[in-house]
Amino acid sequence: MNHRVIYAIPDITVPTGGVRVLYRHIEILSNAGYRAYAWYRKRILNHDWFSSAVRTISSTTLELGDDDLLVVPEPWVVSGIDPAPGCRKVIYNQNHFYTFFSAPPVEYPVWRPRPAVWVSSLANRDAQLRLKDLLHVSGVEYIPLSIDTSLFRPTRKERKVSWMPRKRPNEGSLLHALLDADERMAGVTLMPIEGLTERQTAAELGTTSVFVALGRDEGFGLPVAEALAAGCAVVGYPAGGGAELFECPGAHPVAESDILAIVEKVAELLCNEPSERERASYAEWVAARYADQDQRKALLEAVSTAFDGPGGAGEAVHPFETRPVIP
Repeated sequence: MNHRVIYAIPDITVPTGGVRVLYRHIEILSNAGYRAYAWYRKRILNHDWFSSAVRTISSTTLELGDDDLLVVPEPWVVSGIDPAPGCRKVIYNQNHFYTFFSAPPVEYPVWRPRPAVWVSSLANRDAQLRLKDLLHVSGVEYIPLSIDTSLFRPTRKERKVSWMPRKRPNEGSLLHALLDADERMAGVTLMPIEGLTERQTAAELGTTSVFVALGRDEGFGLPVAEALAAGCAVVGYPAGGGAELFECPGAHPVAESDILAIVEKVAELLCNEPSERERASYAEWVAARYADQDQRKALLEAVSTAFDGPGGAGEAVHPFETRPVIP
């Protein structure tokens, strides 16, 4: 297969679910016979927080042929800039809250040819469908995410509460202090998860009883899905795109910024911990809705549709040259 599919990747080393998802796409396409690449702007980064053997490219500019496809993440759709004029490209929007991060609606660029928008959550899909005509895109295609349930799975549960403070560091510190000061938490391990590899994170979630979701402006909320797959009860914020995950019986939504309600719900769950069968049902719920084969099928269909559309040869400039700062 001569087709190349090239994903523009940011020059960042902080562990983020979005980068891991881009790599997962590249892995799927490579296994399907496409020449799929991670394209870095200046240097190829070795992401030591997860393992992957995808092919990589490092350059500020790249010559694209008429049988190539460029995939651009949504924060890099920049006012007045087409990263590859005349070439075939799509926007991969993992977070609808970042749609206008680098280009307000009135300055949203018109690319030629018109790109499709790929999305990874139901909330994002619905938002992009409403914006379709405004944004001059050719279509909106939903590619569900998949969760590695062989990695994120229940193990021997401990009386442990975990959370990821990256999106809400101040609230994470307050949560930690409130739980630590609560006598009901005697004998409970309090574990902020940060700076860990993917496998280390999976190991922590596997032994966690309750995971606190501290997401903000989420396109989907991978940590919540991974925690549920690991059999954790989840308490916290749907934060937009995570609403679909809080349909799981093990997920308990709390009103935005109501940190005391989180503490109370955590205490309640620790007093009446879910059974092993209930925890297994959370994992089964995730496995049924976010399966590898569903992601693969939707991605291959989206790529096939893109190659059926117009696209010529030309030069691409790595979108990270515009250097948007992603929150």
